Amino acid sequence: MTTDYFTSKWIMTLFACFLPYEVLPPIFDMFLMDGWRAVFRIGIALLREMEQNLLQMDMVEMSTYFRDSVRKDKITNQFKLFYEASRIRVN
Repeated sequence: MTTDYFTSKWIMTLFACFLPYEVLPPIFDMFLMDGWRAVFRIGIALLREMEQNLLQMDMVEMSTYFRDSVRKDKITNQFKLFYEASRIRVN
């Protein structure tokens, strides 16, 4: 599986197809303030947050997880997600 399998949808929809709705307004705000860099920062922060779960899955489980389950699984702490995203440097 390549990253474009899931990230193209993330980027095209600014995570609206992927994250719970209550997390989206701050993401849109970050996008309006910082542009595409904010989108890449959030994507990297999301992958870091899900890293332990993803490492235990095979490719089929991962694709199913990205397609079906992530919206149902709440982000553990959205403030932590945004803090971690703000710490990531994107060139």
